[in-house]
Amino acid sequence: MTVCRTCQAPVLWARHMVSDRPMPIDLESVPQGNIRLLDNDRYQVLAGDRLARARTQGENLHLSHFVTCPNSRSHRRT
Repeated sequence: MTVCRTCQAPVLWARHMVSDRPMPIDLESVPQGNIRLLDNDRYQVLAGDRLARARTQGENLHLSHFVTCPNSRSHRRT
């Protein structure tokens, strides 16, 4: 676990299960989340039926920190 360099929120860095791209993910799970954390610091983005099923089953889902960070624009590459 680390913290966001601009808002100091706790984040977990994980890599996409297919593309291997890293992304900061909010540490706390939330009901409106759409990210499933996997083993080995990997993540999967859920949508559609998979997302609905995971939420119905009460799975702990997370959000990308880019969605929740109040300073997300400062992290964008130009």
